[in-house]
Amino acid sequence: MQGELVQLVAQAQAAQAQAALNVALNRFAPGTASNGNPGDFPNLPPPGPAAAQAIAFARAQLGKPYLWAAAGPDSYDCSGLVMAAYASAGVHLPHYSGAQYATLPHVAMNAMLPGDLLFWGDQGSEHAAIYLGAGRILEAGGTGNDVHIGPIWGQPFGAARPT
Repeated sequence: MQGELVQLVAQAQAAQAQAALNVALNRFAPGTASNGNPGDFPNLPPPGPAAAQAIAFARAQLGKPYLWAAAGPDSYDCSGLVMAAYASAGVHLPHYSGAQYATLPHVAMNAMLPGDLLFWGDQGSEHAAIYLGAGRILEAGGTGNDVHIGPIWGQPFGAARPT
């Protein structure tokens, strides 16, 4: 009986994760409504090799614990993970999500490419994550939530592209 319960819980969690991913895919797919005025976004080149290196670095941190104000190597907060990931590729960012958003060129959320950054909160001040594509992000997600991959959640404020 306990084995069946574990299996049912796992199936329910998988269904919930797939539903969240479907919402993210529908909301942020290319061709959907953009955030803000499309004229507000410059014509940016696609992410370069630094984006691939940052993603590889961040993937290597999967499972490490979240710790506020941490920037590795044993634990990370959201902006510390972004900062360390891009630093591994030679791109230097501040250790605060709002400052990261303010210093980078912005990109429409329906034009995001892998390696772009997503931000939550007023002017990006509450949270940052690395966009992986297909509605997924890699993030240090808060107390009790280790570095992980998951669907875009909630109401992101905006997106930016490290160049």
